Amino acid sequence: AIAGIHESLERLHVWEVERLKEQADMAGKDSAFLERTALCMKSGKPVMHTRDRLGLSIDYWQVKRRVAGKASKLEEQKTWSLLVECAPLPAMVFPPLRVSQNWISTDIQKVNPPVEDAMFLDGPILDWLEPDNTLLPSSEPAKPDAMEGIEQASNQKVPEVMFVAKFDPPLIVPMGLAMQIYNSTSAVLDMSQLSTFDGLMFPYGPNEPTEPSEARTIKTETTVPTFDKNGEKSTQIHRNTLLIDKIDYGRNLTDLPFSHPRQLVEMLPALRQYVFLSTVLQKTFGASSKPPSKETSPTKSKKDEFAEFMAQIGAPRRSFRMDVHLTTQPLLKLRVAFPFKRRVADVTFEIKLNGVVDVASQNLFNEEKNPGEAKGLKAADLGRMLEITEDLGIWAEFVRRRLEG
Repeated sequence: AIAGIHESLERLHVWEVERLKEQADMAGKDSAFLERTALCMKSGKPVMHTRDRLGLSIDYWQVKRRVAGKASKLEEQKTWSLLVECAPLPAMVFPPLRVSQNWISTDIQKVNPPVEDAMFLDGPILDWLEPDNTLLPSSEPAKPDAMEGIEQASNQKVPEVMFVAKFDPPLIVPMGLAMQIYNSTSAVLDMSQLSTFDGLMFPYGPNEPTEPSEARTIKTETTVPTFDKNGEKSTQIHRNTLLIDKIDYGRNLTDLPFSHPRQLVEMLPALRQYVFLSTVLQKTFGASSKPPSKETSPTKSKKDEFAEFMAQIGAPRRSFRMDVHLTTQPLLKLRVAFPFKRRVADVTFEIKLNGVVDVASQNLFNEEKNPGEAKGLKAADLGRMLEITEDLGIWAEFVRRRLEG
């Protein structure tokens, strides 16, 4: 059954890579880049028996996805996957697995899709198929509580097994998205244990208040590599503050029953949003960071903090302060502020499906009124640079070097 899913998804993956070769922006790209683009932007990449695991993995994200490099090095990059396994079917409350190699047609794309599909779906309309139910020989009489739509003759039965996708690694998403994902596969979401999204991503410390109704502030210190105009490398201390003032509940996705690979493929764009978010936030506020040093964290008034924030200008070797405001609803946004040219830089990123970063607003330069101020950059370039670096600290240093110099 799992081999059949692999064959169907591999057929889809090969087709998507071939379509990418036809795009003008992919001209001259090597096969490794095309494969990685399909992995991270399309229907993922199915692989069997990889990374010391037996069975099928659907790889759907990889760090440094926009950075070119040798294939051997790219294979070592951290990868997010869905592991496809089988599990006992609990009391016939979920569709049993089906054994088939034809989950999608050989043409892959629908030739004449219905008008409603063309209106609401962006991109090619995939020609998914519904394989027949798999029936096994049985010596037992037909069960009176058989699922509707599955006929069981007296000498046949459906497998008492279902497909399960395991998130590798587990992924933290807002509760609203978790509910959508579970509903899409008709799975039941356990609501007995509720946690906040930020509490799951950044577990509370032993002395930290845990009231979910209150805004939360996380302060860290990181060491960020920088390069001067001559290419000489040095480091810069960043003092970072993360503000979460709109509390959202979350869920750590670990495993999910499903009945059709289409269900997994269709959730990948939303999963990538939060893989990218977690990657970016963990670089600055996660385990690799450290609490602010004592000399930088005395109790101060808001007025004193703002004065210190602005006083960094003209003192490049002092620690650099960056404030980040996280919003998950109704849109996933990161608002970044830091001292810049005797004012406060204020850039708001919207993280969209597939981890695409759009710049919702920015005050670094005005492309129309003062093109020279942008030094060849456009607002969209700021988003692409965050996609490339996957690190707010490195992104901020790029902006300072490019625009302040």
